[in-house]
Amino acid sequence: MRALFSSVALTLGLAFAAPAVAGTAWVSSNHIQIVDTDTARVIGRIPLQEFIHDMEFSSDGEHVYVASSQAFRVASAEELRFTATVSEGGTIGLSVAADSGHVVTLTKGDDDASLAARKAGEPLPNSTVTVYTSGAAEVVGTWEVPGGARDIVISPNGSAIHVLMPTVGLISSFTSAGKALATVDVAPVARNERGQVEAIFSAMELSPDGKTVMLPTTSEAKSALVDVDLTGARETQVVVQDLGHRRRIQGVAWDEDGSGVYVTAVNHVVKFTATGLPLSWQRQAVNYVDIAPLPGTDETVMVAPTFSSKNRSGGVSIVDSAGNVVRSVELPDMSPFHVAVAPR
Repeated sequence: MRALFSSVALTLGLAFAAPAVAGTAWVSSNHIQIVDTDTARVIGRIPLQEFIHDMEFSSDGEHVYVASSQAFRVASAEELRFTATVSEGGTIGLSVAADSGHVVTLTKGDDDASLAARKAGEPLPNSTVTVYTSGAAEVVGTWEVPGGARDIVISPNGSAIHVLMPTVGLISSFTSAGKALATVDVAPVARNERGQVEAIFSAMELSPDGKTVMLPTTSEAKSALVDVDLTGARETQVVVQDLGHRRRIQGVAWDEDGSGVYVTAVNHVVKFTATGLPLSWQRQAVNYVDIAPLPGTDETVMVAPTFSSKNRSGGVSIVDSAGNVVRSVELPDMSPFHVAVAPR
């Protein structure tokens, strides 16, 4: 396992001696900025004026898929512009199959119908799962899931799709054609005596081999990572890892080799493996909200909504395995929320 992060003081605008890194990081809030990770310079900007819920590169690195409050879009990684609006509607999640290149999206029901259902105390309108070929060129399959579904991931070969149902504490799995495979209770210790879920679930993170999901959860009592064995091979399919605090988990990302999981919380970050958590969290100087590994390196990319206490701006930092800030850049016109790093 790579070394855990150590405490650092964040210094803006300076580059430190470190191994060279290459590639780009796409950073989003209600628009997108593209950062050269080797120089920490902004090399492009894509306006949108819609809240971006999720963003991922295609497995070949040619496209960037963007799920927003209004639509599912595809952008060109080379031309740094949107090239297609694939479907309209609030797209709240997407995932890319690393091997097959398939992309799957989760689209919520109509906003007006959802509001009316909430006011009437009725179930939300169904959400829609859609599976596309690489580049989102063709639809492979589409089906409905209960309203309130929160996130979606797809296995590396594209054969299994997993949907998070946070209000009922379940992960439901399907084939790419929508056939139900299994349902896993991921809230075994987060239910009250009436069976209601009393925890907030964040987005799922699928391991590189597609066998495990890490699911952050926060309740009044604690923060935890729910470790879910999707294959059913483990004796205990769902393991709840108490993180030792009550700070809400903000970013979770598997390392590219599957050796461990990076976790960010308010002013803290850590990496751990299934062998156990470290005794204490390592303090960082800013409020990191997302994290992604740089392929082929020991560095990671983090985004922060308050990167500079002076300018109150957002920003991006490249951090090495020892916790040193390699380079950083301010983004004064955005509070970044998601980061997607180009594959090699």
